[in-house]
Amino acid sequence: GKVASSSLEQVTTAIVKTSEVTGISTEQLVNDFNEIAKDPVSAISKLNDQYHFLTLATYNQIKALQDEGNQQEAARIATEAYSSSMIQRTNQIKENLGYLET
Repeated sequence: GKVASSSLEQVTTAIVKTSEVTGISTEQLVNDFNEIAKDPVSAISKLNDQYHFLTLATYNQIKALQDEGNQQEAARIATEAYSSSMIQRTNQIKENLGYLET
């Protein structure tokens, strides 16, 4: 299970920004995405339990695709949902830190 090439740039941005702002290791973040590629439904469920970012509609779409045997598309959607959430949260953290620094 590898990250889809179409998602690679967004994933890389998410990992770098999140690691810089939160201190979470890049290895841990890369592992999160590798787990999504291996088992999209299980991995995205665990990440959502931790970070609370997934809509029910997106989860249902990922699950339906994996149930149909289309794991690659399920992983792509899960990867995009997680990485875009990470980028959004990182930007919010940076914005909040900016307020604290002034």
